[in-house]
Amino acid sequence: MIETRLPNEQEHRRRVEARTADFPGHRMPTWDEVQSDGWIPGDEERDGPRILIDTTDAEVAAAQALAGIRAHHQHTL
Repeated sequence: MIETRLPNEQEHRRRVEARTADFPGHRMPTWDEVQSDGWIPGDEERDGPRILIDTTDAEVAAAQALAGIRAHHQHTL
């Protein structure tokens, strides 16, 4: 499992409010909806191993995700 996190709440809110839909008819959630969605952080005991990625820097986050996927793929071969 890959879990992403943006620790800076102001930046998280800015990104949520700046999002636009990728296709017609899709409605993006409001900040209030994001805050009240009932999200539960991953738990390795409950969910199994995870890769936790800080998305503050998108390029770094993408590289970490790819490295984690490659490592997992090599481990499962």
